[in-house]
Amino acid sequence: MSEIIDSMPWNCGDDDCEQKWHLRNFWAYEDGTFSVDEYADGDHHDIEFSELPDGDDVAASWREYHQHVAETGQDPLGQFSVKATRSERQRWEVKFARTIAGPMVVEMRRAGRRYQHGWEVPGQVADYLNISKEIGKRARVQGVTNDDLEDLGFRFYVWQVLHIDVLQVRPSYIVERELKSAARKALRTA
Repeated sequence: MSEIIDSMPWNCGDDDCEQKWHLRNFWAYEDGTFSVDEYADGDHHDIEFSELPDGDDVAASWREYHQHVAETGQDPLGQFSVKATRSERQRWEVKFARTIAGPMVVEMRRAGRRYQHGWEVPGQVADYLNISKEIGKRARVQGVTNDDLEDLGFRFYVWQVLHIDVLQVRPSYIVERELKSAARKALRTA
């Protein structure tokens, strides 16, 4: 059995490295041996007990990393729980048509904009309705029959309201602001 006994962030300082920061994990094994994984990539090399970091070194490395995040708003190691997306409930109006091939979306609208082709509709909305976004293809609702759609309470050739939860990317300046705040808090509590 093995386990990580300590982790330390470190900055490689390499101009060619996009990430710059890496996580060094120190492992202990049942047989009393130790290893280090410099990049948290599974590539270990054996070390002696004397090469393990002390608590002050570990704490200092985390303070340095938290300071970096507090200054830049960038968390390359993903140590802070800040959401980069948010869910938004959108109101869509949809008009279905009954066809031999099954139900089709003939038109959609949202916030004053009309969509007459499946490929114009945002991907998450097309996924929700299970329609093709392939250019030139009709917006047929996949996997259901006309009767199935009616059984679900939908009607044909009339506008119907759907509320669809869509994942939106949060503005980067808000994510950065929250990362800076979380890092400053971590620095105060360290």
